[in-house]
Amino acid sequence: NTLSQLEEAGALSHFASSIAHEVCNPLSQIVLATDLLAGPRPLNEDLRKKITGFLRQGADRIDKAMKQMLRACAPIETSMTPENVNTLLDDALAASGAAAAASIHVEKHYGGSLPPVLVDRQHVTEAITHVISNAIDAMMPTGGTLTLKTELKVFESSEREGWQRQSWFRAGDRAVVIEITDTGHGIEAAKMPLIFEPFYTTKPAGKG
Repeated sequence: NTLSQLEEAGALSHFASSIAHEVCNPLSQIVLATDLLAGPRPLNEDLRKKITGFLRQGADRIDKAMKQMLRACAPIETSMTPENVNTLLDDALAASGAAAAASIHVEKHYGGSLPPVLVDRQHVTEAITHVISNAIDAMMPTGGTLTLKTELKVFESSEREGWQRQSWFRAGDRAVVIEITDTGHGIEAAKMPLIFEPFYTTKPAGKG
């Protein structure tokens, strides 16, 4: 119980520091722009546009961070409909722009005759789009291969080593599996336990 409390406290601390990081960086940008406005330097039209652009950019980043925090903390409204996962992947691929990237080679290995899955189409497509976009970023600037795979998995036993929550499946259960792989640099093993935490990113400030 003590260990669980320590883990929860650590996760909360990381979440709070991530929020502070997402807000403080654009806030510094706003302060700098404000100082330029208040300074003695005469403002021509070009400089005025640059300063107002900094202010708008900083405010937009803070607004985005706050909305993300609200989505992470508030209950998510869902609209569940039966969907074809191959279609969802194609929609996410189109939204990410991966297919149009000259340096990215896309390979599809879609399973045939897959049963429809009951999901919230908007949220799932958005999540897949983010995964694909991260895969593209990991392969830049040299490019690489993005592989999308779907298949029907039938669980042969209740032993599910490697699955995040073992209570989800039992022997005989069927699941449609989506796999997305890339040839990028990957994530350090020590950082893998953090990837599902809200606001966690391995990208530089302003890029996550």
